[in-house]
Amino acid sequence: MRVNLSYSVELEEVLTAVEKLYTESRERFERDYNMLTKISPLLFSNASLESTLRTTEEMRQALAAYETKLEEIRGILTGYSNILNAPPPQHTEAVATPEPVISLDVQQSEEEDD
Repeated sequence: MRVNLSYSVELEEVLTAVEKLYTESRERFERDYNMLTKISPLLFSNASLESTLRTTEEMRQALAAYETKLEEIRGILTGYSNILNAPPPQHTEAVATPEPVISLDVQQSEEEDD
């Protein structure tokens, strides 16, 4: 089951927060992939067919989880870029406007070991 977690950071902290998310996701993927290939190396023979099928599916799932994180990171960076490139607001009267907030949505999967 996946759930959305949202939290806000100051605009100048967005890239640091995204970099941390990326690093953690990449390290998790590398750890999972390396563990799979060391524990169950792919052997393409009739005797190893079931094991190879199982391992390739686990590799595919690890890759899919990493791809999901990369897509989330891309979405956050797109929103950040849109804020940076937005034209300055036109003020017709002296009304305080709230600072923009970037919401970082992080999804957690039951399949992930954290």
